[in-house]
Amino acid sequence: MASFFNSKFCENFPLILNNNDNHYDTLIQVGALSSSWAKKENGMIIFNKPNITPNIFDIILRYIYTGKMDLIEQLSDILKLSIASDELLLEELFEYLRDYLTEQRHNWILRVLILVFNTTDMQQTPGLGRLNCDRNKWNNEDYEALKETLDEFIPLIRFTNIITDDFNDKIEPYKDIIPNQIYKEIEEFYNKGTIPKIILPPRIEKFDSKIIKPKLAKIILKWINKEDLWISRYKFNTIYRGSIDGINNKSFKNKCKGQVESLVLIKVNYSNKIFGGYRSIGFNSIEDSLLHFPLILNNDDNYDTIIQVGENEDIKEFRAHSVILRARSPYFEGALSSSWAKKKNDMIIFNKPNIAPNIFDIILRYIYTGKMNRIEKLSDILKLLIASDELLLEELCDYLREYLTKERYNWIHKDLVLVFYTVRKLANCEFLQNYCFETIYFDPELIITSFSFPSLDKDMYYDLLEREDLLIKEIVAWDYLIIWGIEQTSGLRSLNCDRNKWNNEDYEALKETLNEFIPLIRFTNITFDDFNDKVRPYKNIIPNQIYKEIEEFYDKGIIPKIILPPRKIEKFDSKIIKSRLIRRIIEWINIEDFWISNYNLNLIYRGSIDGISNKSFKNKCKGQVKILVLIKVNYSNKIFGGYSSIGFNSIENSLLRIYEDNHRFYHSSNNFIFSLENDEDTQNMKISRVINYDKAIYDHPHNGFNFGYNAFFMTENHCIINNYSCNYENNIRTDTIYSIEEIETFIIAE
Repeated sequence: MASFFNSKFCENFPLILNNNDNHYDTLIQVGALSSSWAKKENGMIIFNKPNITPNIFDIILRYIYTGKMDLIEQLSDILKLSIASDELLLEELFEYLRDYLTEQRHNWILRVLILVFNTTDMQQTPGLGRLNCDRNKWNNEDYEALKETLDEFIPLIRFTNIITDDFNDKIEPYKDIIPNQIYKEIEEFYNKGTIPKIILPPRIEKFDSKIIKPKLAKIILKWINKEDLWISRYKFNTIYRGSIDGINNKSFKNKCKGQVESLVLIKVNYSNKIFGGYRSIGFNSIEDSLLHFPLILNNDDNYDTIIQVGENEDIKEFRAHSVILRARSPYFEGALSSSWAKKKNDMIIFNKPNIAPNIFDIILRYIYTGKMNRIEKLSDILKLLIASDELLLEELCDYLREYLTKERYNWIHKDLVLVFYTVRKLANCEFLQNYCFETIYFDPELIITSFSFPSLDKDMYYDLLEREDLLIKEIVAWDYLIIWGIEQTSGLRSLNCDRNKWNNEDYEALKETLNEFIPLIRFTNITFDDFNDKVRPYKNIIPNQIYKEIEEFYDKGIIPKIILPPRKIEKFDSKIIKSRLIRRIIEWINIEDFWISNYNLNLIYRGSIDGISNKSFKNKCKGQVKILVLIKVNYSNKIFGGYSSIGFNSIENSLLRIYEDNHRFYHSSNNFIFSLENDEDTQNMKISRVINYDKAIYDHPHNGFNFGYNAFFMTENHCIINNYSCNYENNIRTDTIYSIEEIETFIIAE
């Protein structure tokens, strides 16, 4: 072990340690003969440490005095030293020993680890151990004792990673100590290939990449086959590495031939960014038949399958090739078998009445070509999602999901109920289900103002109203509960929604409909005026005890016992934009993290309170933190903003880049600036991301903040967006100098 030095120690300490003058005041006895705690004799502290050997304590004492440690070449000494360092609370020494073992002497650990694992099972079992380790001499009691010792541990073994020969030689002899259900699954796995339910999945094979860590490979495998939880069965075999084989088209094509599932990873220069791609059919030398699939589809010859889709008047027959259908869809692989489809004159006849002809035409073209024309109707997209899910076309489901959430999210917002109804029972639409839930969380009015809201499912509506974190005004929740209740109540609905014409039976019917829902309303969050105008008229449908508590709350200020307390909302405290817009901004910040409600935005600066100037901004917005700035300009509804993952001021020097004329910039790959037409418009939001990472933030003494050398900057009470330096994308450039009406900054924390 090489010596190391801790600079915190005084250079004169070694002299003090080796000086035998009478300035010491402590004697420490170590080794087996010492005992008890410290005592004092003739002004000298006497202290005993029997559990530390003299040679180990000598090393520790020299470390304490000098910060240095001599080379140690025995693992046993290092382990003793680690134990003593831990006991004496010498954290720095302990951490050094830990790093030294794991990084420079990991072979020592592995060597001893094998010994430990080979002896642990019997050494821990009374009656076995070294004195009785010959299994041929064991009786039933010995096996039972060992079984009891290893009861918790055996389920942790990944038996499916053990080859048959090893299983027969090394596992089978211990059959009696393995739980019955686990052993049964092992046998079914080896004999029938049945995937176990109890046995843990295999551990991940070594992933030999210089570009990404193994944990990312696991995520990529989930993208490749998200239904297969046993992703560790997959192996990555490196066939090409640019640093060895050369980085050019020829070397890539020579190494990456054939129709095989292939993953490519690229690390780019001057950046931390990594790009990659997966192709199920490889990159080069792909079977010619795939290239001719579109021609096969349009050729009436040689087909062997007729699929009849639609019902009633809307029915159509499609001619196809079973070999292609089976290859592209696991559904058709089973459906076109003899037990499902019928055969007539050697032609497979298959019916799918629940899929409309226009939808199946799109699907069939996708199966043959891998392409799909753009669809401009939400209803068709949803029908296509349902059909793709049923036919197990995961790639198509993923494409439609991404298309809806990235390019057509306004369609989802327009009829959230319809979308959620459609996707919530589809196996391959979990992402869309979560997207709908998250949208409702941030903006519940989208669902209650939806065209389909009156037909909202009862259970779904209950779950929504029950949430404590629902971002909604309670009086709005009440108004729409009444609307929904009327539509759900037989005898009322749109034909009898005029309350002035209701009789007692109508009120009783509505009361019965909303009986479970009214206790979910947080009445203490409703103002007295709104209560009188909108709640009191429905007194007859509110349970007596709840209504009594409401009156006592308003009249006497008595805290209710039955009525639920106000919702626990992490309020987004902005005077500039509405809550629904912050959702989109957070998605821009971290597009991989779906659960954006996990983020908190903490206001640290508001111009109307703290003053609008460079100085006040810099005083409030210091440090290397994730920060969002919002600006409302005068004489316009426009709003501008920017996000910096490194803050604006007082940033650490490791990110500093200095250019000619001493221009100071800071590096970030995640920054962006944006513009909004007003405080709630989600349709016309524009974003420009940083493209020159080394010039993400410009440090200028006369600016409050400056994105990318004038891409977006504040100078006293004005802001400008011109991007002449082109360090950011050029999506929102304007030459106008805006006067700042209000400015806010938020620290973003998870």
